[in-house]
Amino acid sequence: MRRILYCLFLGIIVIGCQKPHFIADNYLKQAKKYLEEAKKYQEEWYKNSALTGIESDPKYIEAMVIYEKKYRETNQMAIKYYEKVIKMNPQILNGEDYLKLGNAYFESLDTSKPSIQTLTQKEKIIDKAMKSFELALKLTPKMIDAYLGLALCYEMKHQWDEAISECKKALALEPKNANIYVIMGEIYRWKGKFDLAEVNFNKAIEIDDTHINAYLNLAGVSLTTGQPEKALTRLKKVLYIKPDNLSAKVSLKIIDDSFSTIKQTKEKLRKDPKNFQLLRTIGRSYDQVGMWSEALKVYKEAYKVSPTYSIACDIAQCLISNPFRTEEDIKSAIKILEEPRVQVKGGLKDFLTLETLARAYKADNDYEKALESYKELMKLDPKNGLVYYYIGEVYEEIGNRKKAEQFFKKASKLKQSQQFH
Repeated sequence: MRRILYCLFLGIIVIGCQKPHFIADNYLKQAKKYLEEAKKYQEEWYKNSALTGIESDPKYIEAMVIYEKKYRETNQMAIKYYEKVIKMNPQILNGEDYLKLGNAYFESLDTSKPSIQTLTQKEKIIDKAMKSFELALKLTPKMIDAYLGLALCYEMKHQWDEAISECKKALALEPKNANIYVIMGEIYRWKGKFDLAEVNFNKAIEIDDTHINAYLNLAGVSLTTGQPEKALTRLKKVLYIKPDNLSAKVSLKIIDDSFSTIKQTKEKLRKDPKNFQLLRTIGRSYDQVGMWSEALKVYKEAYKVSPTYSIACDIAQCLISNPFRTEEDIKSAIKILEEPRVQVKGGLKDFLTLETLARAYKADNDYEKALESYKELMKLDPKNGLVYYYIGEVYEEIGNRKKAEQFFKKASKLKQSQQFH
């Protein structure tokens, strides 16, 4: 009898010792399961987001919001289970697991404006992602995707040199990896160095002439720099490789619609060359495809016909949105919005005009006036989360972190209350 009890006692000890390992293993399976589900929701979210650009149907917007919410919830569940594994038995995680966790953290960032996350929350998420990528490299030193994950984290922190450095470490291991050149190109594009961005996207295509993201990025650079014809060529190449690519279809539709509108409206303008609405329509169509100088020329013609605050706003937005803007452009934008005739016609009581003026002041590093304009906007629309977010950005730029966080929190609460409830 004693022997039986002793054996049972030993069995309980063995089972008790195995239990944490068994639970951790189960948690890891759950984490991977949630990641797979999250990936499906993310695909639906992106698909419906793209479809809103092709067809203005409310059902796509509704679906986009629903799938984004499902994606974020499911991705968060994956993170939760990975974190449980780390607490209980981190030894069962390998480099690939830490890579997936790092990606899950990074993908959980909300980069939209306004964001549902505060400045501090974003920083914590990026730090967790970086730690995961570093652990992935510690366990698997030649993991290319972990280096690229670190590069993207540095990009989010606006630490451009460090981001490029991580890409170069990856290139040293795999010099013929097209994805590395695409990430480097995206970093340069984000920084506004479009020539270097193009160089890297073209290198990616030299390695893999079917690389969809390289062509899409090149098309994006072409549109930003006012070369829609080049963008068309690159987008058609994407559809030749992958006929159902929604991103290419959306961009092609924007360009085709803009050129079609310009052509048709110019025909009407020949009969009525001083028609304000026709001039403004042409200007906005040029604006949409990044043809900044052409847009500006037409907007100025419209302003001569009718110097309203609305067209003054169009001119100012065109000047400050141009990626090649000069200090003189910014001053010109401010000047036209501050003109007495714009103010008299109610421009400084108009939301869009005030917002444009605030952006212009910010671009001119006149943060005091930018804050004044944004606070006027806040009075006009106290439930607009975007305004609070912009105020937070100004406070962040001038180094007032406490104030910035207050406004980011308010923006986050407003967005969540309006979008997710």
